[in-house]
Amino acid sequence: MGIDYSITSPAIAILQNGTYNFAVFPRTHSVTSSLRDELHQSQISVINVAETETLPKKAALTLTERRALQDAQQQIQTLMGYLAPLLTGSMDRVQIAIEGLSFASTSSRLSQISGYQWLLRRELLALGLPLDHLWIFTPNQVKATAGKGNFSKEEMISAFISEQETKLLPHPLHIKLNHTPELFQTKRGNWLKPLDDICDAYWIVKTLEKNLK
Repeated sequence: MGIDYSITSPAIAILQNGTYNFAVFPRTHSVTSSLRDELHQSQISVINVAETETLPKKAALTLTERRALQDAQQQIQTLMGYLAPLLTGSMDRVQIAIEGLSFASTSSRLSQISGYQWLLRRELLALGLPLDHLWIFTPNQVKATAGKGNFSKEEMISAFISEQETKLLPHPLHIKLNHTPELFQTKRGNWLKPLDDICDAYWIVKTLEKNLK
């Protein structure tokens, strides 16, 4: 299993019995209804994460930190609500990989996403995942699996589209991206969120496969 974790739209790729399954957890209003329908028709599970209350820009630190904690709990609970039924009773056979943090980033959200991700790791271990079944890979490792360690988001998606992995070829998303990519693009040809997260989750699974050999 590969988890591409982000605050806006985490994605999960699961390889089980030779078949890929994908799930994505976007914010309620971050994905258009037409794209949501297209993802459903492509056999992508789309599970909404509710928006938390928006605070004024000059809100006190205590209020912003409380809101972040509330938001983190809400998002992680949504993810675990999806994962727990899949993992319960099979922890000794499951391997889970998460893309780690990009410490080269200077984003002000780095501390926030690191807190969210540590909460996810704690919940996975609390559910019974053995510590040595949890893998953390750097973004460069995941990108290198797709082709090069400095790949852009667009190049990661292109690598997914051209991927010839026999387990992936029959998946409806892979088929549609090869034949009707415009369904997942803006009018200007830019890829719509959360396609990059879904593709990244796939490459995390492939990175895990390499490390398990």
